Amino acid sequence: NGHIGCAAAPRDRREVDDRGAAERLHHRPHGLNLKPQFFACQAVRPMMKALGGGSIVNFSSIAWRGGASNMPVYAIAKSGTIGLTRALGRGFGEDNIRVNSIEPGAVITERQKRLWFPDPKQIDAVVERQALHHVLLGEEIARTVLFLASDDSRMITKQSITVDAGLR
Repeated sequence: NGHIGCAAAPRDRREVDDRGAAERLHHRPHGLNLKPQFFACQAVRPMMKALGGGSIVNFSSIAWRGGASNMPVYAIAKSGTIGLTRALGRGFGEDNIRVNSIEPGAVITERQKRLWFPDPKQIDAVVERQALHHVLLGEEIARTVLFLASDDSRMITKQSITVDAGLR
């Protein structure tokens, strides 16, 4: 019995420089990255409880840990996921429901290539900064999700696991 809470959208870099844009855009990262996770967890709890327990895995990001000076509102939302994970992990534990989160690093997808890494040299630069000099793919993130959803992690809750090839 599992639920995966994963949402993201391109960040708007005007949130730092343009006060009017910042005020208009402030709610968007929370509405896309944090609120759905909260309400989805709330919605699945009764079903998981009726089934004897389960596992919830929410997605955060390493962006908030490094300062994310060019996207502070996004950083607030993603760090909020960690707080949500810890709070719900404690509260849902009485129903045998584990709540964890994953903090992916620079996962290279076709979408990421279009949005953030249009030049292959940019990807090479990220890989060079990682402790493990391999391109981080979605498959590595999926393996961690599967582990957290499985009985192999039955005693892990309230945790956030970073999967970033040693980037941060």
